[in-house]
Amino acid sequence: MRNFLYLLSFIFLFQSCIGDDNLTNPAANRTVLGMKPIYGELEIESIRSVAPQPIGELGNFVVYGDYLLVIENFKGVHVLDNADPSNPTAIAFWEIITASQLTINNSTLFVDFGSALVSIDISDVHNIKVLDVVSNFSNFSLDRFSPEDYFGSFECYDPTKGTLIGWEEVEIFDPKCWR
Repeated sequence: MRNFLYLLSFIFLFQSCIGDDNLTNPAANRTVLGMKPIYGELEIESIRSVAPQPIGELGNFVVYGDYLLVIENFKGVHVLDNADPSNPTAIAFWEIITASQLTINNSTLFVDFGSALVSIDISDVHNIKVLDVVSNFSNFSLDRFSPEDYFGSFECYDPTKGTLIGWEEVEIFDPKCWR
């Protein structure tokens, strides 16, 4: 009898995992608020120094002399004058879309740019210069990412539409991806 109850319980549990699409996809056939990929083309010429920008979702950071360099995921690097650590001041923003990791050696910044690794001369923080690009540096490309720290429905990334450069929250119909 006990084995029969275990078997019956297993059948009911298994049945709840198959069949009706609404059970496996909570947003099937409906419009929901979710995340949609932002597509673009990566061009080295787009890497540049601009005026300070409002700070959003921050990633890792490094100290470079009296400067603090802080990644803003998928947008670029905030440059802060950190001569007075109790009062850091934003002085520039380096537009590097898709950037999520950085490191520095002397006056050379190394940053991810899609699946490439880019080295940038930052000796003049207001006039940065790309030194080299190593294409296909990583096979763990941003193209495989889902929205970071997001739980809910989202539109699946489609590599035929371009390179994934970020996410935006919008109303989407019948999203096929979720977590």
